[in-house]
Amino acid sequence: MTARRRVYVAGPYSAPTPEGIRANILEAQLVGLAILEAGGLPLVPHALSAYVERRVPEPVWLQFGVDWLTECDGLVLLPRWPQSRGAIVERGIAAEERLPMWEAFPSPSMPHGWGLPDSLVRWLRGAAR
Repeated sequence: MTARRRVYVAGPYSAPTPEGIRANILEAQLVGLAILEAGGLPLVPHALSAYVERRVPEPVWLQFGVDWLTECDGLVLLPRWPQSRGAIVERGIAAEERLPMWEAFPSPSMPHGWGLPDSLVRWLRGAAR
């Protein structure tokens, strides 16, 4: 069996309201679903820390993300990633590690509402890691 490429999803988690946090988590999860449907293996840290973020200090969550990112094969950024300190750091690390990077985009024509660049889809469906 061919191993699927592991793709880290980076973008805002925090928001001023609980509704905003829920929206950020859902956005990341739906992009992860798009990656899965395209043949990748998404890592969505938003889903792993959902609603328990107050029990662990932010620096621990940020390091958690960095540790997982370095195990991934690529990075997908959510559209508002520049508004996230964590995503900015993760993008910088991905650049240092020379990981390929893409940005997801809203796509009303897709069932989950999110599109992936064609180059990412080809990469996911292409050669094994």
